[in-house]
Amino acid sequence: MTVLEGFFQGVLQGLTEFLPVSSDGHLSLFQHFFSLNGENALFFTVMLHVGTLIAVFIAFWKDIWAMVAEFFKAISDIFKGRFKYSESNEPRKGMIMIIISLVPLLGFYLIKDWFTALSEDSDIIVEGVCFLFTGTLLFLADKCVKGKKTAVDMKPREALRIGFFQGFAALPGVSRSGSTIAVGLLSGFSKEFMVKFSFIMGIPAIIAASGMELL
Repeated sequence: MTVLEGFFQGVLQGLTEFLPVSSDGHLSLFQHFFSLNGENALFFTVMLHVGTLIAVFIAFWKDIWAMVAEFFKAISDIFKGRFKYSESNEPRKGMIMIIISLVPLLGFYLIKDWFTALSEDSDIIVEGVCFLFTGTLLFLADKCVKGKKTAVDMKPREALRIGFFQGFAALPGVSRSGSTIAVGLLSGFSKEFMVKFSFIMGIPAIIAASGMELL
């Protein structure tokens, strides 16, 4: 990989990460056409996501800080016997729902080698199918009745459903933000809330994936 190829992949990542079009899928296409497939290409893609985290923290730092603060307050309330979920504010409920949404990823971790094999293959058939999957979800979400629900209305089963679809984002061409936002919209949540929820819930997943790849 040359410096110029690395630079263009960074530009491509920046242009597609905050759009529901799968930055991984587009990077995979770039790597395919420039013969950059393989384990090193996958590692480079994961490391690009570390840069994305910085942008996410900058864009949603107020919401992230509020959830982090509520996490430690909730731990304190549990030890003091004062924790009541029904009385939780929106940042605390959002934080709890994000934790619940991460549970399905444990199951996807067990088959991560299969996802890795698909990401490292030498053709782009998988990417094509996954782009169609993402496009179908976005089309359905665009046609659904626009909801108004936020974190205070979210049920654990809805958080698990959204988290389940986040797991499919390990496939090149399945947009993590696109699929989770689409499922949230189909579940009756507002677009503004789902955009924030989707990007913030992706932080632990990206950190975990980057950490495993670094090891």
